[in-house]
Amino acid sequence: MEDSVKKIIDSMIAQAKTEAVKLAGQMEAEGQIALPQPLAEGAWTNSKGEEFGLVIILNLSPSALGRQLGMTLLQLYTFYDGKFVVDNYATGMYGSFADAISSEEFRTETEKFFRDLTLGDGSGMKEQISEWGTYAIQSLIVPDNAQMELRQIPSGCTMSICGVVFEGIEGIMDFWRNQTDSSQPYIIERSELFPCFDAEDFATEHRFYRNFLICHSKQEADKKVKGMEQLYAGINFCLVNKDLPTDMRPMVYFEDESTSMTLAC
Repeated sequence: MEDSVKKIIDSMIAQAKTEAVKLAGQMEAEGQIALPQPLAEGAWTNSKGEEFGLVIILNLSPSALGRQLGMTLLQLYTFYDGKFVVDNYATGMYGSFADAISSEEFRTETEKFFRDLTLGDGSGMKEQISEWGTYAIQSLIVPDNAQMELRQIPSGCTMSICGVVFEGIEGIMDFWRNQTDSSQPYIIERSELFPCFDAEDFATEHRFYRNFLICHSKQEADKKVKGMEQLYAGINFCLVNKDLPTDMRPMVYFEDESTSMTLAC
């Protein structure tokens, strides 16, 4: 087992370094690269024959400001049974991703994530995927009718709601900010600032926990706004849960700068 784990780690590190050098060269020559980009792939099979897939990805910053500044992040996707979870290595990188990948810190983090995966014959990672996993094969979600489902999906996932296609959470937020009384659909937002503990926090904190209820029209939204205000807010001001009433769906919950969001449809 130890030999196979080391072999997979060594292979993925080598792949990532090679691909990072190529991308860094492309960025230097052309001034930009298309993201996300897979850097390395691997697979591990436990004693029961269950296979876990692993992909190291260079991705865009999850924040709009970060993307404007050209910031990137490194992610480890772990796949099992059609779902995946994402662990972020490092955020806020500019053109230094190749240096980061060649560093000893990157190897240490990769090894840590991978060894956590193999603990308990993969049972810990299966639990994490069961709780937080998203369907990797579902790139377009169409919650036209109340399906009474709760899904954890990538924050950039494309959704078609009420006949309008939203390109991830940024698409929902852009629509919400620019909507008018005649917009269809019409979005109600209920949010709360991340916790602040002193004056400096209040002066610098800009992240919010956000809940978006998508209605067919402003007339429908006006009828539902009071009901949304009365919904119980759980941990991190999340209104979305399995008990959310049918007339409060579809609703999306998002924590600013997160790589995933929760959809109740």
